[in-house]
Amino acid sequence: MQELCFDFRFPASPLGVRYAMRTMMRQLRPSVVDTDRLSAIEIAVTEATNNVVEHGYVADDGAHVHLNVTVTRTRVAIEIIDCGAPYPGGTVPPLRQHDLTGDRMDLPEGGFGWMMIRELTRCLHYERQGDKNHLHLYF
Repeated sequence: MQELCFDFRFPASPLGVRYAMRTMMRQLRPSVVDTDRLSAIEIAVTEATNNVVEHGYVADDGAHVHLNVTVTRTRVAIEIIDCGAPYPGGTVPPLRQHDLTGDRMDLPEGGFGWMMIRELTRCLHYERQGDKNHLHLYF
């Protein structure tokens, strides 16, 4: 298999995320034949980009998010770049274990998305470079 690389920018909005996921998945399907892996990529990247849109930008002021995708024979690497607020503490949120045995109405808010992203990726890495966030997801 030949290495596949592509990148694109999309508006930092819920509609922009939907467009980005359709575009990314259309380009990945011919190269990534494992449907479980494709599903993991789609879920994790959707959650991560929705986090950027929801928490990284205060208002929709024409901001964009940039996706870089590289597919090799052994892995899929996706970099999400945005100019939103830095991640709190300069890192991805720590893994929090939640007690899921009680009433679901009593479940805490937050943390489940990052838990899911961690479960679906082989590795993830965050860094702030200048005024940009760089989140690397490896599958």
